[in-house]
Amino acid sequence: MKIGDLAKKLGVSTKTIRYYETLGLIPEAQRAENGYRSFSTSAIATAQLVSTLRKLKFSIDDIKALDINNNTGQLRQVLERVLDKKRSEIALDIAILQGQLDELDSRYLLLLQSPKNEGTDCICAFLNISCRC
Repeated sequence: MKIGDLAKKLGVSTKTIRYYETLGLIPEAQRAENGYRSFSTSAIATAQLVSTLRKLKFSIDDIKALDINNNTGQLRQVLERVLDKKRSEIALDIAILQGQLDELDSRYLLLLQSPKNEGTDCICAFLNISCRC
């Protein structure tokens, strides 16, 4: 498969494919007689994996750590571990963000429910302190 076709299939640019190739994330393409890059079936599968991981917000370093091209026979196990770790990180991030959202909602509600005295700019309810205004 030519680089343009691969890029289109993955929804990335040809520059991205060349970048992944340079980093060693995907195997180097063979050159056809006309000079075009031609990717093998296994290189296409590797490129699909790398592209999918990037879309899932895995860093280049995370993907390099998988050692996809040299991890024969154990890639599935390694991938399962990495995905499990990523899921835990995301779950923690979600819990933290949910706590922040709950706190924001609570303070917003306090502010909305506090009396609006004409001529004051009271935010004591938001700060959760006794009004001194």
